[in-house]
Amino acid sequence: MSRILFSIVCLASLLGPTVSLAALGASRLLPALYAPGVSEVMDAEAVTVDAEQGVEGLSILMVSAGSTLQGRIIDNQERPLVGVWVVAEMETFQIFGLTDSEGRFSLEGLPSQASVFLRASTDDPNSREQRYAARYYPDGLSREGAAAFSFDGDGSSDVVPDWILELGSTLRGEIRTDDGAGPLVDTEVVLHRDSDGGTWQRRSDAKGRFVFRGLSAGSYRVGAVPVPGESYLPGWSGGARSVTKAGSLSLEAGGETPVVLTVDRGASIRGQLRSDGPNTPLPDLEVQAISHLTTEVYSTTSDEFGFYEIFGLSARGGDSYIVYCPSLNRYYPDAPREEDARRVTVVEGETTSRVDIRGTDPRDCALTSEFSGVIEGGLSLDFADLESAHLLVISETDTIARELVEGRAYTADCFPSGEYKIGLFTQGPFVTQYYDLTENIDFAEVVTVDPDSATGINFQPLEASWIAGTVRETGGNPVSEASITILDETLEAVAGGRTDLQGVFRIDRIFDGSGLPAGQYYVRAESTVVADPEVTPVLQPTIVLDVVAGEAHIRWSLAGSWWWELALYRIDEVTGFSERLWHESAGPEGPLDWIDRPGTGRYRYRLEARAFSSEGVAESPWIEVWSEVVDVAAPSLSAVWPNPWNGSGVVTFRDQNGASIRTEDTVLEIISAVGRRIRDLTWNKEVGQLAWDGTDARGRGVASGIYFARRRAKGGDILSRALIVVQR
Repeated sequence: MSRILFSIVCLASLLGPTVSLAALGASRLLPALYAPGVSEVMDAEAVTVDAEQGVEGLSILMVSAGSTLQGRIIDNQERPLVGVWVVAEMETFQIFGLTDSEGRFSLEGLPSQASVFLRASTDDPNSREQRYAARYYPDGLSREGAAAFSFDGDGSSDVVPDWILELGSTLRGEIRTDDGAGPLVDTEVVLHRDSDGGTWQRRSDAKGRFVFRGLSAGSYRVGAVPVPGESYLPGWSGGARSVTKAGSLSLEAGGETPVVLTVDRGASIRGQLRSDGPNTPLPDLEVQAISHLTTEVYSTTSDEFGFYEIFGLSARGGDSYIVYCPSLNRYYPDAPREEDARRVTVVEGETTSRVDIRGTDPRDCALTSEFSGVIEGGLSLDFADLESAHLLVISETDTIARELVEGRAYTADCFPSGEYKIGLFTQGPFVTQYYDLTENIDFAEVVTVDPDSATGINFQPLEASWIAGTVRETGGNPVSEASITILDETLEAVAGGRTDLQGVFRIDRIFDGSGLPAGQYYVRAESTVVADPEVTPVLQPTIVLDVVAGEAHIRWSLAGSWWWELALYRIDEVTGFSERLWHESAGPEGPLDWIDRPGTGRYRYRLEARAFSSEGVAESPWIEVWSEVVDVAAPSLSAVWPNPWNGSGVVTFRDQNGASIRTEDTVLEIISAVGRRIRDLTWNKEVGQLAWDGTDARGRGVASGIYFARRRAKGGDILSRALIVVQR
């Protein structure tokens, strides 16, 4: 069932019906130990790593723990059910297994003092047996009323009485397009159960077909939900466009219900982005179409000639759209304020063209030559070993990063005159270095950049240090896929990796991709995975979703041994639209959170995960987890006071939700009427208001006119803006 707490799961491959669980490597719980083999970090020995040198031969012995839960699954005629995907659910993680040729399962490595709920997940694609309805033990749709198992200590075991499953239902269908263009392939299909809000997701195949199996009898709604921006609109059972208006389908035990979903081709908006001055096209900038009725945001990126086209727009209810380019801070047609924007009316199946926007390219240097400084110098490193290299120019209030191209020398311009610390950051086997030849930013020299002459800064970065060793069980067997974490002297995790098939690890990069610097470190090993040729049980901590004053805070922890490919999606519960927010690889230490600001509405979030082996090979199919439906009300800045402002004293911005809504410091941007950013103010997370003295980034008073305030933070902009009228 969907819950605010939800878990990532993974399967290496399906188990055939003739393979006995007894022949498989059982799941094991190997709790974390610090080198040389202690459970508490205060008892651990620090490892000293010298510059451009390594530490070899570390050895960590792991001790298995956990308890065992066994049982047998049969039908009402006492016939064993083979290949049932069995899940032991706890509040912090899950363990998986498949029934063998006798219908038996054995789940090992269960932690003590945990409440364990068993689920026969025949509705999961990982289950080989899908004819029977999924159930919690002994016979429930959810944990409510299900039996809970617990263990007093490691090494204990319990046996579940024979578990009888009843025949389930199957829903089989296909997706068709209203214009006869053929089936809609590789499209998300979402199934909702009316009784408890249970949700399942599949994707249509090459013929537009989909199937859901292992369902309990009852009432369901199903819909095809193309990605926003694609050509077609959502299509739900009963011809609806949203799940709330969809028609219900009645599924009977042991039966198969067919369904055809029809999706309509939506409207599109086409135009071009061009610069104000030289009238040149602006490529690679985001363009948004914002629905007037639902405030849904559809987006795309302009091509190399500045052209864009946004697809899949609905015209039902007379809907119209405001077109906006965030980087230009301009609305169609060339309006700096939303209230001056012109709504674009669309017709489904047709394209509205010539919706062009002009503005100042934010990538152009907005500084005049009298205020723009240049930094140049030499580089002593081999770009062939690098993924990227960036020059970091750091002031007390901001960090400017400029990508460097291959070569022994570099030149970078358009830096405001001022005092900076300057560094070279590489994603590769080199340690981040700051001027003058130090790896510690606290010891970096302050450099004055002025427009009169170029500032010369040379870099000779050190090669990465490394830590290498072996992880074994107490019996001497190597532990493959064990998670290795490197902690610095403050006990902050800075690097990580996994052991190979021989239990060997070697770590020379920190989490940001740069080289491991010299220093003292602690090494931690843990394993919640035992690789096996047939099945790999995986234990994963839960993910937590909180909604606070317009922000969805999604946090997860990847404390298992795998590296993951993760994708986070937001689903609008009214329209059914699914938008991918984030897609990235992640190790056990992160990234571990995301903050989303979707605007007012009802939403559900889905995290998809796929595990990878130490050789970079995908070891599992995509596995998905869902949150509950949450209601979000968009936060905003309250009115600015005083407004209009005569330039005397300060102008104050207030947060209408108070100081408690922010979990991080944010930046308030002051923007001119033509979209030029003139000042960034740091807004401390602990205060509810912020003052501006009317000066720009160089301390000069701004001219009379109209200005905007926009707050930026991780996860996106706060969409509302404050308007300031300055009258000097």
